[in-house]
Amino acid sequence: MGQLEHEAQTRIITDFAIYTDGLAAVSEKTEWADLFLDDVISWVKVEFGFREIETGIRTLYSSGVVVEFEHSPSNLVRQFNKISELISERTVTIANDRKKMDFARLDFEIDKKTLATQGQVAVSKFILERRASIQFARERYFSSAPMTTANHLQTLADIEQMAASS
Repeated sequence: MGQLEHEAQTRIITDFAIYTDGLAAVSEKTEWADLFLDDVISWVKVEFGFREIETGIRTLYSSGVVVEFEHSPSNLVRQFNKISELISERTVTIANDRKKMDFARLDFEIDKKTLATQGQVAVSKFILERRASIQFARERYFSSAPMTTANHLQTLADIEQMAASS
């Protein structure tokens, strides 16, 4: 755990790990982790004479945020109300009256077989999932994505815009 000074501001690094095949840094924003790792790489070159990395640097990201939408992501599914009604009619609970099944999660992932051919076995999914213990009317979600924080937030804004126009 530590910090990085950048543009007269302190950026907190909550975790830093060194592995035999890479480095990992955790921060509030992926961009801050990038700054930190760039600084570490520059530092070891100057202080310890490390050579330039000739094979290139591959970067993986995992960004997690909580977002609250004005328009339900269920609007993205054209037949959502019909699907919800179909499922709700057939769902059995202990309640005396029927309860509506609603949108809870959107999940995308890369076909792992296509990654394995390039030597990569793991990558995060893009997930948009309702926050636990929050009323559905709030439309509050946790989202995780294999992208920078800036791209993640822009993607969520784009999804919100699509949900609003559906």
